[in-house]
Amino acid sequence: MNGVDDSAPRLTPPSLVARIRTAAGDILLPDDIVRAMQMQASAERRKRAQILDSEGARQAEVNIAEGRRQAAVLASEAAMLEKVNIAKGTEPTRARALPVDERPADARLQHQAVDGGRRGGR
Repeated sequence: MNGVDDSAPRLTPPSLVARIRTAAGDILLPDDIVRAMQMQASAERRKRAQILDSEGARQAEVNIAEGRRQAAVLASEAAMLEKVNIAKGTEPTRARALPVDERPADARLQHQAVDGGRRGGR
């Protein structure tokens, strides 16, 4: 067996099989078929480009919305902290969220920071 399906000669006329075997490397398609294939390939490339563009635009909108949401959350937290400060009688200041590594480990450290590290409230 030479890799060609043996059933082909039994199902098709011998002249067609011989022609397929000898001319398979030199297939010349008509110009209108070549143009149609080129148009199809071009349309597929345009389609993929449009999909990529729309996905990029969608992701940009998602990023903008997420940024606005985070800004709203931070503004709300700052407003709440300002109300707490006013209720405690402390001077309202611009609140900023402390990075995790700058936050006090416990209440004792927080009191030490307020009273300058003095013990016993002197």
